[in-house]
Amino acid sequence: MKRILVGTDGSPGSQHAVRWAADLAAQCHAELVLAHVVLIPAEIPAAMSSQVSALREEMLKRGRAHLEEASRGLEGAGLQLLEGDDEAEALSRLATHADLLVVGHRGANALSRLLVGSVADRLVQICPKPVVVVR
Repeated sequence: MKRILVGTDGSPGSQHAVRWAADLAAQCHAELVLAHVVLIPAEIPAAMSSQVSALREEMLKRGRAHLEEASRGLEGAGLQLLEGDDEAEALSRLATHADLLVVGHRGANALSRLLVGSVADRLVQICPKPVVVVR
């Protein structure tokens, strides 16, 4: 195993997944990459484009800060900030460049989980690489 990708959203579950994956990466001498997806709607009405642009920049700024926080103490961890309208799809695409994808079993967005199911559940279904869901 050469590269381990961890999807992180700041939730306690994803923080646990980061620690678990960091331990595995150290044991396997693998590269550790932390990824965070900033959810940006796919279709934006033209009348709202300036407001959405400012919001997008703020969300990207927060995403970068989140990745820096998540990587504290993890020497040499790679960081990937992704944009997309579906977290599972974005992580799945990035996982094609990894040997393993690690995620927490419960993320930060409880409402989304109730409406469309968890990101972890969806990743297990669509990801082309092995997925470890950390409890």
